[in-house]
Amino acid sequence: MTLVRDDVVTSVAPSRRAVVVKVVPALVMGAAAVGGVLLAGCSAMGGFGLPSVPPGSIPGPREVLVGTLHVEDNGCFTWSGPGSERRWVVWPRNAEQDDVFVLLGDGTAVTDGDTLTGTGIRADADVLPAWDNRDSQLGAHGRFCDADDRGIVVFDEVARADSD
Repeated sequence: MTLVRDDVVTSVAPSRRAVVVKVVPALVMGAAAVGGVLLAGCSAMGGFGLPSVPPGSIPGPREVLVGTLHVEDNGCFTWSGPGSERRWVVWPRNAEQDDVFVLLGDGTAVTDGDTLTGTGIRADADVLPAWDNRDSQLGAHGRFCDADDRGIVVFDEVARADSD
């Protein structure tokens, strides 16, 4: 005889099926709890990945860029140069994020307050590939970081300026 109570199937005489039906949901819930704990360590800082494009992929005249890197409260990286508001940073492909640091292609770590020097372009965010797609990496991340209001700076190459 089979009984159904609280979405658990049991038998009057316990069988392997009854045990499996009780154990499987417990394993699924346990795996979900462990996954939730592991993901809880993720923050907005690393959720989108570091925005990057290949050097030269954004059309327009290049300029020498010297300015300050900022890590905003929401984890977004912005840059400000002389006469420039804080713009959302799009990095060269060889850069990697490590929490509030960016590891440049040569292994140098940069973070809030560091002076950066490089070549690239200042532009409106709508020049980015797939910007119109709000679900794309650049579209979603850029909007989260207010790139549509701030504008962007795209580095083709970048380094930390030597500090004296």
